[in-house]
Amino acid sequence: MAAETDAISACVFALGQPACDVDAEVRAAAASTLTCVANAGSRAEVSEAGGVEALLSLLGKEGEEGGELHAMRGLRSLAEYSGSHAALAGGLAALVARAGSGEGEAPQAAIGTLHKLSTGGDAAAVATLASSSAAVALLVDQLSCEPRPAVRSLRHLCDHAEALAAIVESGGVSSLVDVARGDDKMARRDAALLLSRLSSPPHSEAVATSGGVEVLLAAVQIGDAEVTAA
Repeated sequence: MAAETDAISACVFALGQPACDVDAEVRAAAASTLTCVANAGSRAEVSEAGGVEALLSLLGKEGEEGGELHAMRGLRSLAEYSGSHAALAGGLAALVARAGSGEGEAPQAAIGTLHKLSTGGDAAAVATLASSSAAVALLVDQLSCEPRPAVRSLRHLCDHAEALAAIVESGGVSSLVDVARGDDKMARRDAALLLSRLSSPPHSEAVATSGGVEVLLAAVQIGDAEVTAA
């Protein structure tokens, strides 16, 4: 345990040094080590030692491509621990930027991290996500390719008025209607519940003009009590 603690501290220290003082390969190795330690079951220890902030420092830095990939793997792993979510929310802008930067493992890891933040139950992290129009728009974009996790994440943000407004502003209502008409039963229900939350002013017109009313009527007709109550 002492050796592990020392290793975590050394890696966090290395990542916290100016880039001119620590070689990029050393930083990549430090990020990789933190990821391995987290994956071995010490997510709380890595988080409490400042590992989240240390890994976030590698995102979006020129010349840090190798380290950034290890960092995103580590952040995705640390997101499994809800105690990391406040620190992760502090790096939301960097996570959203990486998630929207194209295809590949690093963007997918960033998207997975955002899903964990949305559904992890940390009220402050959820509020931070809900207040970010860029984060909400990214989740809306995911409705077309990964509807189940995307709609579940959006549903967890829907208690916040700013998230509902961002869904509408990013064209998410028509995407939710498409999901509600799809083949995935769980995604269909989450989409219907979200549309129900959006069906009151000031978003009722957007729901009506996108075919959402028909979706809600169909949900009520099959006896979904939660959709009816919402």
